[in-house]
Amino acid sequence: MLIDVIANNEVIRATARSLAARGHQIRRINLSRVGDITLAGDACVVGVGPHTRLAAQCVQQLRRAIGRVYPIVVLIPNDDVDTKIELLRAGADDCLLSTCAPVELEVRIEVLVLHRARRSVGKVLRVGDLKFDLQTLTATRAGKVIHLFPVSRRLLEVLMAASPAVVYTRTLEWAVWGDLPPKHGGLRGHIYELRQSVDAGSDVKLIHAVRGAGYRLVDDVQLANTRRGFA
Repeated sequence: MLIDVIANNEVIRATARSLAARGHQIRRINLSRVGDITLAGDACVVGVGPHTRLAAQCVQQLRRAIGRVYPIVVLIPNDDVDTKIELLRAGADDCLLSTCAPVELEVRIEVLVLHRARRSVGKVLRVGDLKFDLQTLTATRAGKVIHLFPVSRRLLEVLMAASPAVVYTRTLEWAVWGDLPPKHGGLRGHIYELRQSVDAGSDVKLIHAVRGAGYRLVDDVQLANTRRGFA
């Protein structure tokens, strides 16, 4: 992902370096230059440091300029409720301690980006001959209704919204269980269940495991185009 990091604080700049080390493209922007910058990233991380009011003004400015679909995560120096309320009311999507683990920040950004994808694609998700109506929560494959349990339904929604991209295991776990995922094999069992519902009886398999990363839902045409892009 391309992540804009707006901060003056050295702790938050270190977080940006950690995200870059995890494979994300980072653009660092000084807090005082927000009004001069056109942001085009997938999400934005704003560092508060001691300047809560300045950060709130920054978030308001970003929200007015870009709109609700741009995920904004604010890193704060301490777990102060009043600070969180001010920033959330200003338009932030999430607030985390600036000392949080980079992987937690990464997952929260990924989930916000997935939610943005869901809002942007409309009320029906489509991949190949698979359709999922977000209003009725009805899934069909080649016109036949697929019966899904609640966890499978949530996983299907996340995978289809992100298609053809890979969705990391930790992102899927967070989307279903939040901060308390099952310890051993919970996701794997539900993915197996989802595969049985979606792919059983079909020559074209849509759900693919990506070793060491997670899963993606993609049809043969998308998969061929993706592989061609890496050839």
